Amino acid sequence: MPSSLNKRVLGVVFVSNRIIELTLQLRGGRTLRLIQIHAPHAGNPDATYDDFLNELADLLCARRSTTTIVLGDFNAVISSRQPGELFVSTHSASDHNARGNLLHDFCESQKLFAMNSFFRKGRTRRWTWQSPNNQTFNEINLLLMPDRRYISDVNVLAKFDAGNDHRLYAKLNKTLRKALAADLHAHHLRILEQAVAANRLRRARSELATDRTQVVHLRRQDGQHTTTTAEAAALIRTFYNDLYRSAYRPFIYMPSSSIAQAKPLSSNKVFQALAQLKSQGAAGLDRVLPLATKLAAPHLALPLCSLFNNMLADDVIPPTLTAARTILLHKKGNTTDISNYRLISLLLVLYKLLTKIITSHIEAAVENRLPPNQAGFHKGYSTLDHLHAINMAVKKCREYNLRLFMLFVNFQKAFDTIEFRAIWNLLAHYGVDSSIIEVVKKLYASSSSIITFASSEVAIDVQRGVRQGNTLSPKLFGLCLQHALDSVDWAQRGLKVSNQCLPYLAYADDIVLLPHDVDKLQSMADNLFTACATISLNVNVAKTKWLSTEDAQHQLHLSSKMIKRVTSFVYLSQLVNWPRDHNKEISRRLAAG
Repeated sequence: MPSSLNKRVLGVVFVSNRIIELTLQLRGGRTLRLIQIHAPHAGNPDATYDDFLNELADLLCARRSTTTIVLGDFNAVISSRQPGELFVSTHSASDHNARGNLLHDFCESQKLFAMNSFFRKGRTRRWTWQSPNNQTFNEINLLLMPDRRYISDVNVLAKFDAGNDHRLYAKLNKTLRKALAADLHAHHLRILEQAVAANRLRRARSELATDRTQVVHLRRQDGQHTTTTAEAAALIRTFYNDLYRSAYRPFIYMPSSSIAQAKPLSSNKVFQALAQLKSQGAAGLDRVLPLATKLAAPHLALPLCSLFNNMLADDVIPPTLTAARTILLHKKGNTTDISNYRLISLLLVLYKLLTKIITSHIEAAVENRLPPNQAGFHKGYSTLDHLHAINMAVKKCREYNLRLFMLFVNFQKAFDTIEFRAIWNLLAHYGVDSSIIEVVKKLYASSSSIITFASSEVAIDVQRGVRQGNTLSPKLFGLCLQHALDSVDWAQRGLKVSNQCLPYLAYADDIVLLPHDVDKLQSMADNLFTACATISLNVNVAKTKWLSTEDAQHQLHLSSKMIKRVTSFVYLSQLVNWPRDHNKEISRRLAAG
């Protein structure tokens, strides 16, 4: 089906390995059901063929539409109209066989016209199958529909001699396969050559990815799957409205006269933010690419500075500025489980620009207040710092025969469950100027999100959480989590490094607890669980794992659930295992490409 028809798809139903149904939206509110079939061949008993027709009949009765077309390989030969028949006409390639009798009865009972029989054609323009000895030619590919007024002709492309039992398909399929393979190979070479020349191999890998998943079928709570885009949209709306529903009242911004307005932005500040925009970012609802805005920075800096200052002075943030086109990105696991998808907000470039400037003000206030064991969104730190730290910890514990316990914490929908009130409180706690906090409140109060998938749009009521794809979100989330971590008393718990204790390593929400004792690990886990709950951040016990250098059998529990013990875990894209075996990490990376 051409991609231009994607927006007209109402539903796809995989009935069985022999029947599939596609429903399209036509003009004027009409609908078209296309049912593609492949009937059991002659080697199967008649009972199997009869069951197939019964399954097809049930499908025809299951839903109504303006027009229905059933087409495919029926593996049956129909003849000309028999006495008393209305839905088979007078034109046929040959006499009917036993399966043809069943198909005749099926057409009469379901009131389906066998359209092949309504048009006079020469024998060479009718048959669709030939026997291996080239002696028998039959018409077994048929088109059935309840209203024959819509069909003006049924024809066979006779010039295609594929040299096998079905015409057209085999030769056309082989030709297309070769042409596609050659074109795809040339396309891959072009991308790799450009990547090597520009030293952008990671981007090339992303462009060559072919396993992008489109949401079609989603599993409901009753175990059944959605079959139409309307059903999928309803499930998505319910799931994300529940996920983003605040435990408190929805936030409504109320201006405060006691708080001074934010200082006016300078054109130099706006120009710097424009220059720092990523060239490869996606467009928002306005379809403006970041690269276009970045290239026009010298001309846009002054008018944008004036626009932003006017908005901040008038206490009005246009809803169109904060509106997001949101896409579903599959992470891993079952593609029919909606919880295995991540929402990515595609925001307007102007919104990204404004939040980038606000983020710089927040960073200036809090940068020196983040501890060194929090490397996420922390200037001057990266994953390499923590990978080196954890490798050295394992190495030294092995060298000095010390016990080491590691709890790798996983949070459930971390970015999506942070309460707005927790964000305002932590910004004040870290000394961010109150005028900047007011700007953040206004941005969140006027924000909206529309999830786009297939041919549907689903509006979501966002009452909590930070947007993934927003420049401001990583910093706000990191501060929320760090505020929760700071509320725990880590004294005398964790690895002893010189005269200090290292209780945990954190890269945003990728946290690993590092005590020498299993009892301390249990108490640290309990304290972390309680602290994170205060900001509505929940630990995913099923995905939280722990690892130990000690052979003794211990058990860890969190929220009355046992945490699974493992011998290896991928932390910040590196395999951490015990006993240490670097060959496994090398093999894993080679296999991943």
